[in-house]
Amino acid sequence: MTEVEYQKNYARWMREGISAVEEGNVRLATSLFEKVRQDDLSPLAQSYFAYCLAREKRSGGKAINMALHALRAEDTHPLIYLNLGRIYMVFGRVEKALQVYRRGLKYQHHALLLKQLDNLCPRQRCTFPFLKRSHPLNMFTGRLRVCLLPSC
Repeated sequence: MTEVEYQKNYARWMREGISAVEEGNVRLATSLFEKVRQDDLSPLAQSYFAYCLAREKRSGGKAINMALHALRAEDTHPLIYLNLGRIYMVFGRVEKALQVYRRGLKYQHHALLLKQLDNLCPRQRCTFPFLKRSHPLNMFTGRLRVCLLPSC
C-alpha cells in the first residue's frame, strides 16, 4: 500500500474502529486498528485499541500500559478514562475501574462514563422520597449514610 492510499484510509479506519467498539463489534475494531501504524494512533484511538487488545487478545499488561500511555498524552479526554476503566473491568478490577471513571468525570460529565458508573454503583433510594433528591434533608442524610455504610 502506498503512502497516499494509507493516508486516505487512515481516517476511515479510525472512524469505523471507534464506532465498531461502541456497537460491540470488538473483533472488527481490532482488525481495523491493526492496519494503522502504531506511531500514527492518536491517544484516543490508542485507548480504543488497548481496549480491543484486552477484550480480544486478553493481553492485560500490554493493554493497560497502552491505555495509561494514552492517558499521559491526553489526560483530560473522558473517553480515554472510559476505555481504561473498561480494560480494568475486563480483568475484574472493579475498584480500579470505579476510580478511573470518577477521575474522568472530574474533567467532563460524559454520558458513557455516567452510564458505566451507574451500572457499577447505582444510586440508592432517597431517604425521604416525598422530597426532591436535591432537597437539603435528602442530601444530608444521603451523605451521612455513605459515611456510615459505604457500599460502593
